[in-house]
Amino acid sequence: MKNAYTRMMEAAEKLHGLKTHADVGRLIGQYDQIMTAWKARGLPSKEVLDIAKSIGCNPYWLKDGTGDMVLVGNKAAQPDAQYVVQDSILDDVAFYSNEKVDEMMPTLQDLADRLKKAALSGAKQSDW
Repeated sequence: MKNAYTRMMEAAEKLHGLKTHADVGRLIGQYDQIMTAWKARGLPSKEVLDIAKSIGCNPYWLKDGTGDMVLVGNKAAQPDAQYVVQDSILDDVAFYSNEKVDEMMPTLQDLADRLKKAALSGAKQSDW
């Protein structure tokens, strides 16, 4: 099964002809050391949307293989950044926390609801 790093490399090769993680790193604005760490540990969820934009691929496909690699001209099919951000925050909190996810769920859901409300109100992500 492919992971997000492998999908990132696949998209960069298919869409830009890039074959090395150093070349992909330059495309997405990351240092070689970061690319090496991501290869070993996987892509941080909070980076998926920016990476997908830089490469030109579907962030849902990049994150977990959902859908097609590229969304072509269908605005309705374009992902909402608020949901990608919400998912990535939940993933990161669960990944980095030593707490059990079930015990954290009410707090995580509250955070997700607040983020969604902020995104829908038009607040800039930097204001969240």
